[in-house]
Amino acid sequence: MPFSFASLLLQEGVDIKFIQDFLGHSSIATTQIYLHTSEGKKREIMSKFHPREKIFSADSRAHHDSNIHQK
Repeated sequence: MPFSFASLLLQEGVDIKFIQDFLGHSSIATTQIYLHTSEGKKREIMSKFHPREKIFSADSRAHHDSNIHQK
């Protein structure tokens, strides 16, 4: 049960160091063993935080802004 709770905390964005402390683990490696991540959450994180997404977002904003000024 505590490990399911820990996985839910991780999914909600709680820092793994806090989860490590909650579980009483002396090593972060031990905490990582018990945490489970979902594929959906991994995809969400990659789409939100991958540097390429920031580049594309900035490019699309610049393109959008230049179209507005041309009208």
